[in-house]
Amino acid sequence: ALGELDVAWIDEVGLMRILAVPVTLGALGCAGYTALLFGQCEGRDLWQTPLLLPNLLAQAVVAGGATYALIDVFLAVPDLTVIRSVFLGGLGGLGLLLAAEVTSHGTRHVELATAEMTKGAYASRFWTGLVVGIAAPALLLVLALTGVAPTALNAGAGLCALVGLFAYEDAYVRAGQSVPLS
Repeated sequence: ALGELDVAWIDEVGLMRILAVPVTLGALGCAGYTALLFGQCEGRDLWQTPLLLPNLLAQAVVAGGATYALIDVFLAVPDLTVIRSVFLGGLGGLGLLLAAEVTSHGTRHVELATAEMTKGAYASRFWTGLVVGIAAPALLLVLALTGVAPTALNAGAGLCALVGLFAYEDAYVRAGQSVPLS
C-alpha cells in the first residue's frame, strides 16, 4: 500500500531527524517574533513583562513535544524518551513561568488584567489552561515514562497540552485587552 511505503521511506531516510533542527529553529523564531509583536502593544501593560519571551519559548517547547506525542500514534518517532523528557521539562518551565507571572506585581493595569484572567471573566479558561495544559500532561508523561501504555499516554498528554495552551492563550490575550487604555 502507498501509506506503508511512505512510512517506510520516512523511517529509512530519517526524515524526522533531518527536519528536527530547522523545525525547532522555526518554532523558536516564531515564538520570539510573537513576543516582539506583543511587546509593541505599548498600551497593554500585561504584555510588557520581561517573562513574555521565556513564556512563549516554553510554550513552543510544549507545543513541539505535544505534536511529536501525537505524531507517535501514526509514525515511529525517533528518540521518544528524549522527546518526552523535553516535553516534561517544557511543562515544568512553563508552570514556573506562569506562577511567576500571576504572583508578580506590576502597574495598576497589570493587576487588573491579571485579576480578570485569574479570578474574573477569563478565569475558567486560565485555570483550564493550567490544569488541562500543564498538570494533566505532566502526570500522563510521568506515567508514560514508567512504561504504562506509553503511546496512548503520550497522545493524551499531547492533546491535553495543546488544548490547555489554547485555553491559556485565549485568556491571556483577552485579559490583556480587557483593561481600558486610559
